[in-house]
Amino acid sequence: MAGTQLLVYFNPAHETVRGRLQGAVQKAPLQLLDAVGRIVRTKAALAVGTGAELSLAELRPGLSVRRCGLLNQHLVVE
Repeated sequence: MAGTQLLVYFNPAHETVRGRLQGAVQKAPLQLLDAVGRIVRTKAALAVGTGAELSLAELRPGLSVRRCGLLNQHLVVE
């Protein structure tokens, strides 16, 4: 997984968050987890070099985690 990145922007996020998968990795669903690890949003599998957007509507402010396969990225929801 060396050289593989899950890019998350904008962080901190307000209404939506975007992600892009870069590097050599298989397709994987894009998930947003809350502070206790529950999956609160899911998008269909991302292919390398593609991006997706997740709505943050109705989510509580705080720390969340974006996950795509084995890649994780912390996200602050404001």
